[in-house]
Amino acid sequence: MPLYDDSRKYSVKETAQILGINSQSLRYYDRVGLIEPFYRDPDNQYRYYTINQFYQIEMFKLAKSLGLPLSDYRTIYFTDDQIGRKDFSDLEQTLNDLERTTVIAREELDRRLLEIARMRKNISVLQKGAINGRPYYDTLPDRCIYVVDHDPNVPFEETSIRMRRGRRKYQDYLTEYYGFLLDTDAAQHGDLVIRKQFVELDTMLEESDEILHLPRGTYANFLYHGFCPEEPTDSLSAYLTQRPVSAPYLVADEIGYYDQVPSIIHAVRVPVLEKEK
Repeated sequence: MPLYDDSRKYSVKETAQILGINSQSLRYYDRVGLIEPFYRDPDNQYRYYTINQFYQIEMFKLAKSLGLPLSDYRTIYFTDDQIGRKDFSDLEQTLNDLERTTVIAREELDRRLLEIARMRKNISVLQKGAINGRPYYDTLPDRCIYVVDHDPNVPFEETSIRMRRGRRKYQDYLTEYYGFLLDTDAAQHGDLVIRKQFVELDTMLEESDEILHLPRGTYANFLYHGFCPEEPTDSLSAYLTQRPVSAPYLVADEIGYYDQVPSIIHAVRVPVLEKEK
């Protein structure tokens, strides 16, 4: 008795139910010549399949789940010819292409997850801090930024446009995380003076005039509207008066997503020495 009864025929509806696919998919595969039914009733044109065809159809399901185009569905299963010649180069090429596109897709998904995590982090920041309020503390990782100098005597818009044009050379490493480097001495006297604008990169490049590293560590954070330099900064200046820092710049990271530039809140980061923790 044969293992499979290849003489038994299954309708489109039965085949679809058994294999867990859409009946329209089977009809479409037939129309494009991917797999014809084993038998077509000459009277009513009903399609019928055998169990031997189930394996091909299941491979098509796999090909679809892998993201292959319809034209490549047949390239992922072994054939007698391949086995006889021991030549699987076509299948290997398909797998190489598939792996490459899958890695790219995974990297894109990773970036989305990082952005989601950042947005959740921003919610946490806004819950913990208040504008010109008491500091909250956070530990940040090593970061690499692309910076552009800003002259406080010119409109900030000019600096922002110049940075967006210049950053193209780092296109492969760009994130959408922006911020400022503020003058430390001015902050101690209650002024938010922007010296540089930056965009964060997703890799650590060698330091230069336009590439800087922001060190890992614990920071005291103060919330302010970065585009409102007239905004009171009593809490920050009081903190810096009691705990002066040697760094020439304070980091001001954008917090959140806003529809108007003046509404953007920044977290001004002040490094905390080990003995102060």
